[in-house]
Amino acid sequence: MTWSGQRGIVWILFTRFLILENLENYILWIKSFVKDEKIGIDYKILVIYCTLTGLRASEAIESINLIKGDYGRLKYLDSENNILKHYGFSKIFIRKTRKAYFSAVDDNVIKIAIASYSQIYSTSKSKFYRNNIEFKLSYCRKVFATCLRNKGIKPEIINLLQGRISISVFVNHYYRPNIDEIITKRIRPVLDELMKELMNSI
Repeated sequence: MTWSGQRGIVWILFTRFLILENLENYILWIKSFVKDEKIGIDYKILVIYCTLTGLRASEAIESINLIKGDYGRLKYLDSENNILKHYGFSKIFIRKTRKAYFSAVDDNVIKIAIASYSQIYSTSKSKFYRNNIEFKLSYCRKVFATCLRNKGIKPEIINLLQGRISISVFVNHYYRPNIDEIITKRIRPVLDELMKELMNSI
């Protein structure tokens, strides 16, 4: 093997080590957050919801608020395919620089959202800053993506779930009814395992 080939292998192993180490740190922060008795249950639910959907904090709050509204939930939740249809609320979820098209969910995730109070992201964020509590919701999104990737989910699917493709690509190539198979057989087991781990921390 050439020197360049050896360097390549070393770099891959080093990168994987960093990813695993960061994942452990991210999950540790999430568990510490949801165990903290000073933090209200609504904020704990928000952190868990962000982790299980891969949504950004502001998107997660908008999503929870839609689920809590009976009318909004009817248009938003596709029970047959087990997804939240963010694409149906483009003014909220499909913006110039940040997009979310859909999230894989089940009854337990919906119950978590319904159990929460409606919130405003800016209010939530400022409250924690005032009380010197770390509010690192970006960790939730990283845990979501890394756990899926570590279980063999293709990067293209993860990018789709996290809105990192253009709207035209989503409509022309990804939005198909058979995506239910990807969700139920590949993605849902990973998220169920993650949910069990997080809920046991409360």
